[in-house]
Amino acid sequence: MNNKISASQLRAIIITSALSMEILILPIVVKSLQELVIILASGLIFCIVPLFSDIKINNSRILCIIYSVKNILVSALIAKIISDVTGNVLHNNIGEIRTLMFIALTAGYCAYKGFEPMARTAQMFFWFIVVGTLYVYLMSIPDIRLGNISLSYDLRTVASSLLMGLVINTGEIIVLTKYYTEGSRRTTLVSVILSLILSLFICFTVMGRLGARGMESAKYPLFEIMYAADLPGMFIKRQEAIFISLWLVSSLLSLFVYVTTAADYMSVLNIKRNTAALWLIVFVFLLSYFYKSRTTPVTTYCMLQVAGGIFTVFIIPLIYIFGRKKR
Repeated sequence: MNNKISASQLRAIIITSALSMEILILPIVVKSLQELVIILASGLIFCIVPLFSDIKINNSRILCIIYSVKNILVSALIAKIISDVTGNVLHNNIGEIRTLMFIALTAGYCAYKGFEPMARTAQMFFWFIVVGTLYVYLMSIPDIRLGNISLSYDLRTVASSLLMGLVINTGEIIVLTKYYTEGSRRTTLVSVILSLILSLFICFTVMGRLGARGMESAKYPLFEIMYAADLPGMFIKRQEAIFISLWLVSSLLSLFVYVTTAADYMSVLNIKRNTAALWLIVFVFLLSYFYKSRTTPVTTYCMLQVAGGIFTVFIIPLIYIFGRKKR
């Protein structure tokens, strides 16, 4: 393995990641259509900066330390969110410890195997996730009520929405994958735009179906449509479990991006890959299990992505852009 990925594999990673955390979180944080559009537009800007940057984290030990810490924290929060979703939506009796242990062990194994096998896995599941997810929401279009779409906003919400563009983790994925791909910027930019359009369509469908009150009352508005969707030709009793499972796969792939790159950064710091994988298992499990906060994991995830993303997605890549122009 040469630890390099193709443009199609990068496209699969970008779009499947957008169909994980973004479509889960955006219906929770947005209150109007304008906020949603501003967040997605801001997210596009935060994607363009690293896209035209020459940053390659693996070439700097200092950057490896910074991004390793950030990746571990994000991975633990994603694991916590996945565990919370499985417990609240699927109503399983597995228990939080077992769920988090399974997630941590799977993430550790993926970190041990490396980034290229993870990219191939994303490419393999790509069409299942995209087609399956779109099918549910396309069938829900006739039930959209335009009266449910709120259009109110003010300057304060505009300012916060601009920062919330950092919750779109596509920009961070571009930064993390710079070392692994030599694909054209045009192909990557098209993939980013497609992922944002999919996020816009799905979140618009959720808003149109549930309305402001329905979105506020539901813990995870994204999945409410999956329970109520009347899908023609479906003969399975729990149809929502299939599509929630597709979301779980895409979320795990998003998690794997962070742990595999973290393992590579730790190897630059002279930590053997098998040792790095073991440490990642320990960190992800302990940080997610002992997470105690008055805020929800989704809120903490958003705060981390905004506060940390200012540096990891915007400022540091911007420094490399100006450094290149100076040279």
